[in-house]
Amino acid sequence: MKGKKKLAVLFMAAFLALSLGVFAACANEEHSLSYVEEVQATCTEAGHRAYYLCSHCGKLFADENAETELSDEDVTIAALGHDMTHHEAVEATCTEAGNIEYWSCSRCNLNFSDEAGTKEVASVTLPAGHDIEWVNAVEPTVSAEGMLAHYECSKCNTCYEDVDGKEEIDREDLVLAQLVEQAVTVTVEVHDTAGNKVESPDFAAISGELSLLGAYSANQYTGLAVASNGTLELDSIIVGEYTVELYGYRRSTFTVTVRAIK
Repeated sequence: MKGKKKLAVLFMAAFLALSLGVFAACANEEHSLSYVEEVQATCTEAGHRAYYLCSHCGKLFADENAETELSDEDVTIAALGHDMTHHEAVEATCTEAGNIEYWSCSRCNLNFSDEAGTKEVASVTLPAGHDIEWVNAVEPTVSAEGMLAHYECSKCNTCYEDVDGKEEIDREDLVLAQLVEQAVTVTVEVHDTAGNKVESPDFAAISGELSLLGAYSANQYTGLAVASNGTLELDSIIVGEYTVELYGYRRSTFTVTVRAIK
């Protein structure tokens, strides 16, 4: 009987010793553990491995029985840092987009304007597109070609009918040919405002009042003198179509070609 009592006392003593060891580790209370899942580290933020946390003493453990204690250093996963790739600037064209110079991170898939990754950029794209401007007409002269008015892209020099750049025009179709001059002699006939031919007009009275008006400022001829026999001689006139104006008489037209007057 005494032997049984002695064994019971020893058992209780051992149990109390173990219990006191656990309680002492948690300020005389049993650990209250909760599982904390692993958090992956990012380029800029540290993560941590999975562990158990005691809500009483705040200690970290590797197991649910609180047998292996861990330090903050044991569970901390350091920030990874950016894994940068450099991209050279590419100039945008009228039909293809370009990009600014930038660095991209293969881990977080973000783009930055600096290699250190401190300045994030929302977009690196330089959009494609024409820079369309209005071009005024240029009249031809006897020394140079002219050009019809049109829209033109200052980047690619493509010509368009519209400001939106949808209707392209061949530049050759816009060219106005260089003007050609030649000497001509023409017999002048005049008609009244009703269209009737005036017989034996008084050319002396109307001399200096005849005008030949061409399409350009270079071929406007005014104050022309008609000889008494009704001839008009010009040492130099630009080839082309003209409106004939003579005050008090019917307006008419004629064309000067490289060969003759129609």
